[in-house]
Amino acid sequence: MYRVFKQESSDVNQDICKNQISCQYGGYPNPHDCTKCKCPAGLAGVLCESLPISTFGCGGELFATAVWQTLTNTIEGECFWRINAPTNQRIHFEVLEANFECDSSCAENYLEIKHTDNFQRTGFRQCCNAAPGPIISQQNQVLVFSRSSKPSANFTIRYII
Repeated sequence: MYRVFKQESSDVNQDICKNQISCQYGGYPNPHDCTKCKCPAGLAGVLCESLPISTFGCGGELFATAVWQTLTNTIEGECFWRINAPTNQRIHFEVLEANFECDSSCAENYLEIKHTDNFQRTGFRQCCNAAPGPIISQQNQVLVFSRSSKPSANFTIRYII
């Protein structure tokens, strides 16, 4: 035997935002606080426009140019970077080194890179050895984040427009 429960109309949609805000990069309005967005991992801010706060000494906004540049990190903790290129440009990058505690799930100590046109998806993760080969972003931004609670935790990436 099944029972059907009727909801009172005042209970329906009580957490749905009436005034939609414009979340960026695949974020969506937080149903519990309509003035803020729920952001994809690696992004923060009211509209998902900025990076989360990083551990002291790492993270930040970087700008790709027509000359190879290198991003190296040896700091343990949570570090977030965004590599930017001009509109309609793509970023060519390579992971030269990635040394984190080896774990089959790469769940706690890893390097993650989001380079597709959908930042909602988890990026590719590396926790043991660098995967060789060049990668080209699908848009003009690449998100790079490092999470580690144990040594070793370091990586080197090079990038160019």
